[in-house]
Amino acid sequence: MTSLWTQYIQDTMSVCISKYVLAKVKDSEVYSLFEFTLELAEKHLHVLKDIFKAEKLDLPIGFTNKDVNHAGFLFHLATTYYAAAMITSMRIDVAGHYDASILRDLKTISSFGRIMIRKGWIEKLPQADDRKELS
Repeated sequence: MTSLWTQYIQDTMSVCISKYVLAKVKDSEVYSLFEFTLELAEKHLHVLKDIFKAEKLDLPIGFTNKDVNHAGFLFHLATTYYAAAMITSMRIDVAGHYDASILRDLKTISSFGRIMIRKGWIEKLPQADDRKELS
């Protein structure tokens, strides 16, 4: 249950951050990606709420819009956490949830990376055919 509690907290933070970014961002690609991130976090929260309800457990106290620091914040994807939670889970439904979460997060991370490269926010990694030229 600890892994489910932690994911609940992280997903409520993701909802807050995504809503904050969506209210400010002007770039359509970034907007679309954060729309997807918001949708994904809300989907995770729905699954988690169902599990907590089925186990007759109170919901953790997650982040709300009051917790977003408008001066800045850090966005953290929990793919490594999901992997650890998945392999330690004794429940098939929970392990399946983490398995699906890992795949969705990997796609999201890849999308973030492509957008950042296209926008010039990070450098493209050297390709095999040009690595000598760039080193």
